[in-house]
Amino acid sequence: MGGSIDPDTLNAVKAAQEADVVIVASAGNKPDDFTVIAPAFLDGIVAVGATDESGKKGSISVSGAALDLVAPGEEIWGPWINGGYNVGSGTSDSAAIVSGAAALLRSKFPNMSATEVVERLESTAIDKGAPGVDPDYGHGIIDIVAALSDNTSPGSSASAAPSEPTAAPAPATTAPAASPKAEPASSATPLIIGGVAVLVFLGGLLAFLLIRRRSRPTS
Repeated sequence: MGGSIDPDTLNAVKAAQEADVVIVASAGNKPDDFTVIAPAFLDGIVAVGATDESGKKGSISVSGAALDLVAPGEEIWGPWINGGYNVGSGTSDSAAIVSGAAALLRSKFPNMSATEVVERLESTAIDKGAPGVDPDYGHGIIDIVAALSDNTSPGSSASAAPSEPTAAPAPATTAPAASPKAEPASSATPLIIGGVAVLVFLGGLLAFLLIRRRSRPTS
């Protein structure tokens, strides 16, 4: 989103917020704009500025207290008329990147609220400029990988991860596993004893026959 403010825009923003939609808007481009423009400066809207190819604040990007995040916005390839592509610069490209990051977050963590999505994007951003939130970079440069890797946000499906340690039933599975090992050992014992008994019996029988044969009278 980017442009002027009017009753229809205000109503649309209000309806989107009530529907738990993440709203992202371009902050504005120099020299036409000198500070964060409407509707980006409204509460509940993520105002996005631009960085250049070196990762610094882009010369085209405005500054202002309402700035929330920055993202690449100079020399960006994008779709153009007649099915082609074109290279352009502006905070509109930056806002599109942040919108994509929000969509990826909600795809991975569908239970996250709009507020939690924005908080995740801001808390995982790379701090630039003055420490903390500043008018040139806001909370910092968007870091999509960090945002998707952080599983600490409440309300997300990842919040179930801490409950995984309740896999303590593992010891219960190990206990029964030990008894089958003991079983073959105990069941083999009667076989061993029986085998020894058979050998003793056969040995005794053989000795008896030899003794009997020797005791026969010769003719």
